[in-house]
Amino acid sequence: MELPPQVHCELRRVRRAFVATFAKGDQMELAAHYSHAFEELRVKFSHSIYLVPPEDNQYYIIKTDASVKAVGAVLTQKSKEGRTNVVSTNSRVLTPAERK
Repeated sequence: MELPPQVHCELRRVRRAFVATFAKGDQMELAAHYSHAFEELRVKFSHSIYLVPPEDNQYYIIKTDASVKAVGAVLTQKSKEGRTNVVSTNSRVLTPAERK
């Protein structure tokens, strides 16, 4: 999936903020930067994903990720031109019972 140039620019800006925070070594400030940066990235990515209708004659590719708090998946397909297109996405937070 190719991201628009403005998203790449935002990612570089957020990365610089991380590096600057690590250099300071302040854990409370680091946590605040992580929280703020994650929220920024979440908003940027949610506006940069273009879903395409699935093509029945193409194979599906499922990419998944999980942590102790959440799970997520992206359903993609390769176009005839070789580009990876996002067909669907899904994620959710695990319940307390599922975290055990």
